Amino acid sequence: MPDTYTVSRQVRVAAPPSAVHALLADFRRWLDWSPFEDLDPGMTREYDGTGAGSGYRWAGSFKAGSGSMRMTEVAPDRVVVEQVNTKPIRSSSTSTFTLAEADGGTHVTWAGSGRQGRLTRLLPMEKFLGPTFDKGLAALKAVAEQG
Repeated sequence: MPDTYTVSRQVRVAAPPSAVHALLADFRRWLDWSPFEDLDPGMTREYDGTGAGSGYRWAGSFKAGSGSMRMTEVAPDRVVVEQVNTKPIRSSSTSTFTLAEADGGTHVTWAGSGRQGRLTRLLPMEKFLGPTFDKGLAALKAVAEQG
């Protein structure tokens, strides 16, 4: 298996880019759509700001794990998030959300990439993360389209 991975998924949202962007550029809004937020209802969360430079820390059950995220870039057409997981497995990754106006709505791409450690090399990341990204993008679409 390679040392790095990239997984990418796309969806078209019948809402303007600004509506989708608002859901991505504030970690507090991730509660509304992120597929990782429902892994542990008792998970603790801490937030630090909004937009570029903002942070989010969580700690939960074995399934939810613990770690932190930081928005390293926030532009009208792009949000980049660096993530560090500390439990159950130490890892780091980058998620890039790209927004493009399309047919009166927004074309959203969620690309995740990172280095594969000894344990994660055993997981086909496309098979592991792909369905999770699909679930998240479907929820993002539903929330954005509700207005």
